[in-house]
Amino acid sequence: MSPVRLRQVAVAALNGPEAVEQLGTIFGFSTGYQDPGVAEFGLENHVFALGDQFVELVTPVTHTAPVWRFLEKTDRRAAGYMVILEVGAIEPYRERAEALHHAVVLDSDSGTWGTLHLHPRDMGTLLSVDHDKRGDWMPAGPDWNERSGASEITGIAGVRIATSDPVAMANRWATFLGVPYSSGAKLRLHQGSIEFVPAALGSDGLAAVDLLTAEKSRGGECHMIAGTEFRIVSMPA
Repeated sequence: MSPVRLRQVAVAALNGPEAVEQLGTIFGFSTGYQDPGVAEFGLENHVFALGDQFVELVTPVTHTAPVWRFLEKTDRRAAGYMVILEVGAIEPYRERAEALHHAVVLDSDSGTWGTLHLHPRDMGTLLSVDHDKRGDWMPAGPDWNERSGASEITGIAGVRIATSDPVAMANRWATFLGVPYSSGAKLRLHQGSIEFVPAALGSDGLAAVDLLTAEKSRGGECHMIAGTEFRIVSMPA
């Protein structure tokens, strides 16, 4: 299996403009790229560049959009939505998902991009495994390199996923991804980490995102945006 990188996280909110304003005001994110391709899923989005990683905000614009149904089902107006991992090829993960009987909700492969989405029922949150064949991470827009230095936030250290059985879910992810795992409820990837924490009633799913900064004075800050806890952590000296 290829090295696995935490490349992007997506959060969802019915009130998109409010969340965009908060992300810009609190973290200094520059104007996010709006991908016209997400319209086929009934969405509008903003993709913010943090170094070579990304935070995406998605807002449903139709009641038939999967994101709308997700928020309606969980009785929330905003919530963490998806974890996006980058891998070197899709086929091994497609085969492993089939062998493990994990439900696949999207399987797409083209000359430039491959993606596999696994159902939250199996993974605790919507999981996207992506192969960027050109190496330019096109969903973030053609100018993401220019936008990535606008904020004090330099990357994503990791995410936390709330689930009823953190150890079992960590083992499930490790088995599917083929990453080293011995015990506990935290997986360390080639870039970033995935930690599994106990869920309160009705609060399962992508619960928190840890953002990296070189500004030590901001380490420890916590902000609730789009139904997700964003915590700032200082980069190691």
